[in-house]
Amino acid sequence: MRIGILETDQVSHDLIDDFGSYADMVEAWLRQECREFAFSRYDVVQQIYPQHISECDAYLITGSKASAYDQAPWLYTLSQFIRNLYIQSKKKLIGICFGHQLIAQTLGGVVHKSPKGWGVGLAKSEVYKTKPWMIPIANSFKLSVIHQDQVIKLPKNATAIAGNSFCPYSVVTYGESVLTFQGHPEHQKTYTQALMVRRKDFMEEAVFSAGLRSLDDDSDAQLVAKWVVNFLEV
Repeated sequence: MRIGILETDQVSHDLIDDFGSYADMVEAWLRQECREFAFSRYDVVQQIYPQHISECDAYLITGSKASAYDQAPWLYTLSQFIRNLYIQSKKKLIGICFGHQLIAQTLGGVVHKSPKGWGVGLAKSEVYKTKPWMIPIANSFKLSVIHQDQVIKLPKNATAIAGNSFCPYSVVTYGESVLTFQGHPEHQKTYTQALMVRRKDFMEEAVFSAGLRSLDDDSDAQLVAKWVVNFLEV
């Protein structure tokens, strides 16, 4: 199976040597569960896309510092690509953080900067509905998060399958072809911490401190990787 990674941002130059690009992070995360996956990369900010949607078996949209509601031209192009994937091709699509939000907005949902403020550190989500591909089964899981924007209204065709009081729609499915996460299963905890330190001045001290403490817990990123691999292979 070939996964097309739609890169929507670049890692800061002073962090890339330690953590790699966002596509590097995605590949390393998924390859721990399925070494047979092949990957292609597309810098969609520079309007680089597959020549034909059939180039890949499935696609994944990365996180980004951009907001889904920004007015940049590349966002319109990416939204149209999402529509084509969902409506016409029915190829599998994974969205992470910004990707989660843009997919929701494109398909009829609403994304805003949350009045609750920043979500940072490791966030626990409760599973509302267990899908057949969610093996091993878990009632809850923890993933790295760093965001202000949230999906505040789901599209009519969407189902929230996990969430919490801060972010009720942290995992969303659209039929059997689209799966999105507000959290960052591809992030190492040390990368999440590095991003938090950079943005410390923009968040309350109590939020920052609690986020740092939460990083002492274990992430369930590889459990989620198993789910994603199962979802893609169904």
